[in-house]
Amino acid sequence: MDVFTAVVDDPRQYGRIAAANSLSDVYAMGGRPVTCLAIMAIPAKDFPGWVASEMLAGANEVAEEADAPIVGGHSLKLPEPAFGLAVTGTAHPDRIIGANAAQPGDAILLTKPLGSGIITTAGMHEKAPAEVLNAAIAVMSHLNRSACEAMLKLSRAAATDVTGFGMLGHLWHILEGSQVAARIELASVPLMQGAMELATDFVPGGTAMNYEFASAFTDFGAADFAQKMLLCDAQTSGGLLITCPQNELKTFLADLQANGTPAAAVIGHITKRGEHLVNIV
Repeated sequence: MDVFTAVVDDPRQYGRIAAANSLSDVYAMGGRPVTCLAIMAIPAKDFPGWVASEMLAGANEVAEEADAPIVGGHSLKLPEPAFGLAVTGTAHPDRIIGANAAQPGDAILLTKPLGSGIITTAGMHEKAPAEVLNAAIAVMSHLNRSACEAMLKLSRAAATDVTGFGMLGHLWHILEGSQVAARIELASVPLMQGAMELATDFVPGGTAMNYEFASAFTDFGAADFAQKMLLCDAQTSGGLLITCPQNELKTFLADLQANGTPAAAVIGHITKRGEHLVNIV
């Protein structure tokens, strides 16, 4: 279950993003979502009914796309609106994807660009250009379903979705689980349109905390401030971070491109443990 307060003004788009975000946890483990429950918090007074209806309508659109209908839910009264889904999914017990299967030499892939936390923060201050915010909303609303389906064809994978802990924070889970390290190529990390230009002035609180955490295990090399913030940016409905054996990489990339994950990029590879868990080059 994942519930959070609004990151955009449009309630239908908010519902779509919240639904895609909640479904990602199942996809990251190689699962197939089956049913969803809607969890909604709204203020007790003076809250327009149409806003709640639009939130649910947007969530329904994404849940139907995932073939995981919303079959019920629960509402409660809180000072600030919040929304999300509780998702039930299934997976074959021999094909559940965890964080402990990465090995030195494996490629590391990221299936969505980074920057949603920074862009939506700028949007809240009315400083994000409309085209930049709309492009970010499209990315956040996109399901990780096709990436999951391609990942399940691999003989071995470690994976996680990239959300509130940022890309480096979620990568840490794989590195700790597999007892390995990583080399990340800064120039290969995909970024959302306009994110770099906004990263200096609109750093979310969660991103700043993520950077503090990541600094303990990361050599950032020549990365500048904006680049560091993007690597640590707290994402909403981010992509999947997946490790892939090198001899399967070409086929995996072709599957991702063919199945609707065009932004997927190889961002580095798994290494043996050294002085730092993550080295940025």
